[in-house]
Parts: sequence; C-alpha cells; structure tokens
Amino acid sequence: MLTLIKNARIHTMDDRRPVAQAALIEDDRFVFVGSLEGAQVELCRRGQQAQEVDAKNRLMLPGLNDSHMHFIHFAKGLMSVNLTGTHSIKEIQERMAEGVRLRPAGPDAFVEESTPLLEEAARQLQEYLEGKRKEFDLPLHPQGTEFQRQVWQALRQIPYGTTITYGQLAQMVGRPSAARAVGQANGRNPISIFIPCHRVVGAAGVLRGYAGGIEQKKKLLHLEGALPQQLGKEKER
Repeated sequence: MLTLIKNARIHTMDDRRPVAQAALIEDDRFVFVGSLEGAQVELCRRGQQAQEVDAKNRLMLPGLNDSHMHFIHFAKGLMSVNLTGTHSIKEIQERMAEGVRLRPAGPDAFVEESTPLLEEAARQLQEYLEGKRKEFDLPLHPQGTEFQRQVWQALRQIPYGTTITYGQLAQMVGRPSAARAVGQANGRNPISIFIPCHRVVGAAGVLRGYAGGIEQKKKLLHLEGALPQQLGKEKER
C-alpha cells in the first residue's frame, strides 16, 4: 500500500530541487519526492491507489545518521584490558590472557606472561574486592591528554567510601565550568577501579554512566559503603 504525503514543505537536500510538495512512500521507503502533480502521474503509471496524508504545509526534514568512528580512541581501547567484573586473581589472569589472545601478533604485541607488577596489581585488587584494602599502591601512568591526566589524578584523590559530583570534580581540577568535559575524561579512564571513576556521581547522588555498567558501579560503591542513601534503600528491598 502506497502513502501519499501532500501539501508539505519537504527539504530534499538536493541542490537541483531543494524543496518539494509531495512524496510517495512504499514499504517504509520513499519512492517519489516532487510536486503533487508528479506524484499523481507516478500513481497512474503504477496503476495503484494511495492513502493520502495532508501535511497542511508542515515541514519535513530527512533523518540524517552520522555514522563514524574515532580511530585514535578505538585504537587506544585495543591497548587496555577491562578488569571490571572480575572478583578473583584467576578471573583477572583469564581476562588478561583473553585480551592478549585477541590482539594481532606483531613487534608491539603483548606477551602472554605474568610480571611482578601484574601479580602485585592482581593481589591488591583481590584485597580490595575482599574489603581488606582501601588504597592502591601501584605506579600508574595512564596515557591521555594533559587534561585527561589531570582528571584521572584528581580521581585518585577521592577517598575510599566517599563520592563527589562531576561539578565537584571539575572544581578539583580548576575548571569549575567544565563539568561536561570532566565527565567525558572520567568516562575515558583506562584503568577502572585502580583509578576510582566509580566514585563520581551525578547531582543528588544519581548514578550515571560507567564503563562496566551501572549495576557494577552500584556494587563497587556498596562494597565501599558509599552507595547513595536512596539507592541503598532500594537495594535492601
């Protein structure tokens, strides 16, 4: 069944005919865009009838989908292993081994072997997940822009068991009017948990985006006894 939209102001994005008055739609696809007379001629040519919709001079715009990828951030993502959701040294080792296995071989490829630093990181993470550690003592050097590194360094200053808002984090880095940019840098934290981006919440304690998912963020804050009060009550129900 065809649908005829008439008496519309249709912006076609075509320089040769930037505005049209009518359109024919069949199976969710535009099969004609132009004048009302042209649409009627097309119907006669097809030997079909159409359900008419009077747009009453309303504006119609094409829906544009800007599909793209930021290759630098995508490439950086291939250089890290997300440990979110791991709860034991064995799970950490398996996650890291899987990350190594999925990377292509080459001169810069990671070697699937343990190191003293990785073993120490695994030990400290295990202690944290068991509630036995409140601070990490590791030489962290995350790669990012100068502004991102400032934000990540500020995140490390948030004490265990406390939360701050994005606005407060912006004040910590000396950019009180840049809460949105701070939130973006927070979201690009490459070493979650060790750099505690989960301790940043929205206004009034609202939990916002987290790479490991909101439920994981709730679990981490609950572990630290820092889950916002209203969310803690919901969890008990």
